[in-house]
Amino acid sequence: MKIAAKNNHLKNTFRFLQLLSLDIVVGALAMGLFAVKLLHVTPNKWWWLVLALSVWTIYTSDHLLDSLSRKGGAVIRRHKIHYLFRLPLLIVLSISAVAAVTLTVLFLNKTIVIAGLITGFLAVLYLGLVFFSRKQHYYFQKEFFISLFYVIGIWMYPVLLHASVLSLFDWLIIISMVLMVWHEGILVSAFEVDKDINDGHNSFAVIFGKKTTGIFLKILLLTDVVILIMLFTVTKNRSDYLSVTIEAIMLASLFTITVFPGFFKKHEYYKTFGELIFWLPGLLLFIG
Repeated sequence: MKIAAKNNHLKNTFRFLQLLSLDIVVGALAMGLFAVKLLHVTPNKWWWLVLALSVWTIYTSDHLLDSLSRKGGAVIRRHKIHYLFRLPLLIVLSISAVAAVTLTVLFLNKTIVIAGLITGFLAVLYLGLVFFSRKQHYYFQKEFFISLFYVIGIWMYPVLLHASVLSLFDWLIIISMVLMVWHEGILVSAFEVDKDINDGHNSFAVIFGKKTTGIFLKILLLTDVVILIMLFTVTKNRSDYLSVTIEAIMLASLFTITVFPGFFKKHEYYKTFGELIFWLPGLLLFIG
């Protein structure tokens, strides 16, 4: 009984983290750690807080926009919660955004401030396109741009701190990360296609259908496998090998969710395990 109660407590805690996008924040920090370890740079300690605040601000803004589009009639639980608590979330969101900008200006160097402003502009542009696409009823490939901005936002500072031009190995790692984040986003849209249709959201799976989505997911997997093979061929040292091994585990996890959708649809395991995949880069802290 005690074990069951403990398991339920852990499930409820993680679901709470998911609803507030805090699991995504942890994933972003894990990838940030992966980036600084791979590029052998030492970031300003305040960058970690700026990264966490920025990621949470962008994702929460996106979820609030989704929730407001359906108001109280949303089917997806996260959107229901965001609509129900929209006022306190807007207050916390505003504080988070102001704090991120203030910390960036006060504690990070000028190059990073400019890079941060560019990233922030792209994030605002993205949110504007999402909002405008809903108003004008045209399709905007949300999942791709989320993956692109997510990876750029995390890797930009470590890349700027890097003393030399990025190697082929580094570029392949970054491209692979973009593809995996994109894959996970489309995978979620496939699992939630019926809910998205009900809520009026134009996800990848809603626009292209389940069959085409399944084919495209396999193409993404195959592309990432090819990149993974290329990475193993240009691996030069133990650190590189560990990085590629972590990416291989991440890809294998995405493959498992993609191939066995029936199991992962139960209790929305696809969300839990899908996001936990992006905690895996944090392993480099312990084995790198």
